[in-house]
Amino acid sequence: MACKVSKLAAWALALGLTAGLAQAGVVTSTVGLADGFGDGQTVGGVFDSFNLGYYDAMEGVATDRVSGESLSFGHDYTQDLAGRTITGATIELVSAGWGNFATAKLFINGVFVDELADGEDDDGFEYVRYNSFNLGSLLSQLLLDGTDTVTIETYGFFGNVLDDGALDFSRLTITTQEDTGGGQAPEPASLALAAVGLAAAVGASRRRRGTRSL
Repeated sequence: MACKVSKLAAWALALGLTAGLAQAGVVTSTVGLADGFGDGQTVGGVFDSFNLGYYDAMEGVATDRVSGESLSFGHDYTQDLAGRTITGATIELVSAGWGNFATAKLFINGVFVDELADGEDDDGFEYVRYNSFNLGSLLSQLLLDGTDTVTIETYGFFGNVLDDGALDFSRLTITTQEDTGGGQAPEPASLALAAVGLAAAVGASRRRRGTRSL
């Protein structure tokens, strides 16, 4: 009997762990091709804008374009959120050039996230920069819903927008939890407690069996 109970305990724990893992998910939305501004430029290298056109808000193309204006674009992943709740998020961007007068600022859905890495050094050259921001602490303010707007605000001399720069890509990574009709996936700590309880039950069953055999 003890062996049978032990097997049941192991199966129950395994099923609980599997259920917890199955309900987690990751959604990724990328704007741009992550191709080094279309000509293989690398992070940390000197930025070359020779082959890039100029950003026109009317065209709606936000990447691989030189822009001296504030830049806005959308991340659309609504269809991937059906039946799921957002539990975490990060955003990665590769930018270049912005920062001559002041570092560019990143906003999502109108909420300030952080400043982009300075894309212009004291030597007067512009550089390609990688930016990554964990949005976990801002989730309650950002209200991510799958139709999210990213804005890069640039700043020039005396506040005039004169600082040219460019965006290679923006990647928004969302971690989600499957909606379970009010129930939640078991937390690791809960599963551990369940395992301890099952182990105790197995031990008690063995002790009772040993007592009966005396």
